Amino acid sequence: MRAGDSDTGPGGSVLLGSGSGNSTNSGDVSVFTPDAGFNGTSGVVALSTGESSWGNSGGVYLETGNATGGHGGDIRAAVGTGDYGNGGSVYVAAGMTLDDYAIGGSVSLSGGYSLGLSGGGGH
Repeated sequence: MRAGDSDTGPGGSVLLGSGSGNSTNSGDVSVFTPDAGFNGTSGVVALSTGESSWGNSGGVYLETGNATGGHGGDIRAAVGTGDYGNGGSVYVAAGMTLDDYAIGGSVSLSGGYSLGLSGGGGH
C-alpha cells in the first residue's frame, strides 16, 4: 500500500484505521509478521520516516488516547525470549547534530502525574 508522488506539492497520505463502535469498543489495528519456518527468521516491522534534503524529517509518534471513566492505554516495548545465544537489546537513542552551534537531542523518561497520590516512579 503506497500513496502517490507529487512533483509540485505534498505527496499523498496513507491512513490505516479501524472502525469506531458507537456503544462499545472501537476495532483493533494489528501490524505483524507471521512466524518463520524452521531455522528461519521472522520478518521485521519497521516504522520510519524519510529523509529531508532541506528542512526537518518527519516524526514517529506512539501514543494512546485519553480516557474518561477509565485509564489511558499502555505502551509496551519488549524483546522476545530466545533459547540460544544472547538476549535481545532495547536501544533508545536521541539524534545527533552536525551544527556547531546546536546540541544533540535528549532522551527523557518520566513517571505519570497523579491528582490524588504521588506520581509513578521511573524504573
